[in-house]
Amino acid sequence: MELELERLNVTNETSFDTSTLYAVTVPLFIRIVAAVVSLFSTTSNILVVLTVIRYQILHSRTHWYIVNWCLCNVFITASLPYMFDSLGLDLVANGNILCIWDENVFNFLTWNHIFVAVIIIDWYISTFCNQRRCAVRCRNSFKIIISLIWAMLIILLITTSSLCFSRKSFLLPFVAFEISYLCIFILLLAIFILRCVKLKTSSIIVEKNKLELKLAFSYFITWLPNILVEVFSIVLRQHLSYASISILLFTSMLVGYSHANVLLIVLYITDRNFKVCLNSMFHIKTNDDNKNNIGNKQDLVEILDQQ
Repeated sequence: MELELERLNVTNETSFDTSTLYAVTVPLFIRIVAAVVSLFSTTSNILVVLTVIRYQILHSRTHWYIVNWCLCNVFITASLPYMFDSLGLDLVANGNILCIWDENVFNFLTWNHIFVAVIIIDWYISTFCNQRRCAVRCRNSFKIIISLIWAMLIILLITTSSLCFSRKSFLLPFVAFEISYLCIFILLLAIFILRCVKLKTSSIIVEKNKLELKLAFSYFITWLPNILVEVFSIVLRQHLSYASISILLFTSMLVGYSHANVLLIVLYITDRNFKVCLNSMFHIKTNDDNKNNIGNKQDLVEILDQQ
């Protein structure tokens, strides 16, 4: 995360120094937007987590993957006001704090990519492979997969923080973020091609649900502007000032951080069970059901009421 840093005491060193204080300057309107994005995105993450945990009908491996994805993301969205100094305070920190904060944010973002990859791979295997056999294997292994993902993240966070305290800041978290995003693009492209081939060559396969595909694609799209700004920053510097590039970078990052809202909307529109459960949690009744499915919905609501 490139922040505009200004040293409070003069030094000739260019790397983070633990004895040096840095002031982070962020434009006012970016602070306001960051606060709004943080509020809505954190609320969306929490709503998804609470809805899935509360209603047993949503206790599928796909929804548990989504819950852990939201938990991984909520650390970032909840910390946006501090990250962008939305409270209007003078954000002053030494090199250690900035190193830990900056690199661990990228660690969490990279692990968001990993959850996206796991979700889309699980969807493809369950849909286009031997569905009965794969469904059993995926159902038996998803808890182990989630545990391994969190264990690796915790180890990486501890390692990164230790290296920062040892004055060994490194670019691996940022590089991992960029590479993992590229891997998601390749994965989505490969799965889309394989999906088209499977649907064209087999009449047995029935694609029941595209929820996972829509979530993965929406995540890729929301982070695409930030990746493009990062990749073409060298070219942009020849035509734009550093302040303009920083604003573009901040804005594109906030678009990516707002994906939690997109996730909630996609879940609400695409996943009928999630929609009914969320409405039930807030005691909302909808009248947009036709006569063919209203009976099934009433059965579902009765099940939810019993919980």
